[in-house]
Amino acid sequence: MHWNVAEDGVIPAGTFVKVMPRDRFREITRFLHLSDNRDPAAARDRAWKIRPVLSTLETTFKQGYVLGSRVAIDEGMLPSRNRRNPTRTYMKDKPHKWGSKCVMTCCAETGYCKRVELDVGRKKDVDGAQSMDTKSGPAAVARNIACVFRGLPYSGRRVVIADRFYTSIPLAQQLRTMGFNFVGTIQTNRKG
Repeated sequence: MHWNVAEDGVIPAGTFVKVMPRDRFREITRFLHLSDNRDPAAARDRAWKIRPVLSTLETTFKQGYVLGSRVAIDEGMLPSRNRRNPTRTYMKDKPHKWGSKCVMTCCAETGYCKRVELDVGRKKDVDGAQSMDTKSGPAAVARNIACVFRGLPYSGRRVVIADRFYTSIPLAQQLRTMGFNFVGTIQTNRKG
């Protein structure tokens, strides 16, 4: 917590206590509610409560940095063991095995995150039926690249870098038609 009595890196001890006591902060956040539970989006989107925050972050990320010629796409995990987290997933190969999975579009040179897409799994239609999952692999890469570079002037060739989870020949061909080069590791025994 930020209310430690010892110094924490560059933050001097007692900095947050001067602004607000820890117990007051906990009392406020206990009753803080930012979304309407009767919102119809709750039936379709598991991340509907934090969607406005994600939209604001995405807008801020877009304004804060201009991507270079090399763009990396990979999945990341926002660690969380909270059982009430509706986007919580388990990934055995990650350092933090439980959390919310995200597809991140970053600058390959600096690591600046330009876009974060929260993976909520299969989307549910209003009637409760599950639609086809469009967030897996190559579909996520093409969608994120199109979103990040939509409306930007074409400035020569850009290179998209992805790991073997996302890499496929159809994706490389699709990105080539969009004007991007692609670098990734191919799994020869992969289906699809």
